[in-house]
Amino acid sequence: EWAPYFGQVTTASAVRDAYAALVREAQAARRPGAAVSLEALAARFAPTELFDSERELRVGRFTVELHHVGPGHTDNDAFLVVPEERLVIAGDLVYVGVHPYVDVGAGANTWAWQRSLDALDAACARVARAGGSAAVVPGHGPATDRAAVAGQRAYFDRLRAAVESALREGRSRAEVTALTVPGLPTQRADVGAANLGVIYDELRAATR
Repeated sequence: EWAPYFGQVTTASAVRDAYAALVREAQAARRPGAAVSLEALAARFAPTELFDSERELRVGRFTVELHHVGPGHTDNDAFLVVPEERLVIAGDLVYVGVHPYVDVGAGANTWAWQRSLDALDAACARVARAGGSAAVVPGHGPATDRAAVAGQRAYFDRLRAAVESALREGRSRAEVTALTVPGLPTQRADVGAANLGVIYDELRAATR
């Protein structure tokens, strides 16, 4: 199902070939009487170790810090820090130049997302104190810096302010999702509209 999306991603040919082979395996596993089930195929990628809040690994000569921050883009998000490289891998907690996907079906919440961003920003600050600004790798968009973390937080503040104003005016959910909020990405306006709806639902639930 993700094959069309992956086809738009620029990556090494070996990675692309491996992914294409995996797609073929998954398609074969869906056929009646397949020798290998989708469950067995998925088990090859299941985690072998779990962690609750923080974990430190050695990968070659690098230290890799894993930080679990709880709900945000989903009901459980994590980010990585590679201190020697002043590198913070934010994953889907940060989107650059595009509307973020608030995965409500997987337990996303915009308030919790902002709290997770606070933890991510604190990690960027810690890297900076150790000797240089952090490079931030977002889940979507080009590599960036700490300012993008604040920008992602401000995105939700801006949407929430627009929805709060609309609620005070007595506007419906349909009217809220049709709002145009200045200063937001212009691509994938449908995702931006969906995010307005998510925040509408969160605010209505908070006032009940």
